[in-house]
Amino acid sequence: EESCQRGTCLDSLIAERPQLPLLVKACKNLLLRFMSTESGLALLIEQGWLVPEMEAWHWHLSHSYVSLMEAELTSALNAPKANTTLGSDGGPATTVSPHFYGELARTE
Repeated sequence: EESCQRGTCLDSLIAERPQLPLLVKACKNLLLRFMSTESGLALLIEQGWLVPEMEAWHWHLSHSYVSLMEAELTSALNAPKANTTLGSDGGPATTVSPHFYGELARTE
């Protein structure tokens, strides 16, 4: 999943046209990143993943996402200095999980 944050790796994975049921169990965040590319979005639509996922985000996953982000930020900001990995700005390094609508908005 981490390597697919770079466009070329993500494009290579999408070109392999993976079966989505296998990826849903392994890494839902990866499928969300698929939406940031035209070919990934087309694959998600073709395999019937997009509409049910959009409905789930509309009804409950957006709220779950906010709760998750609040917990992760609280943890990062309250971590002891000795155990904290610093980001490029000198503050605590935090990886933000992809958001359905955020990834969709990145699609050109």
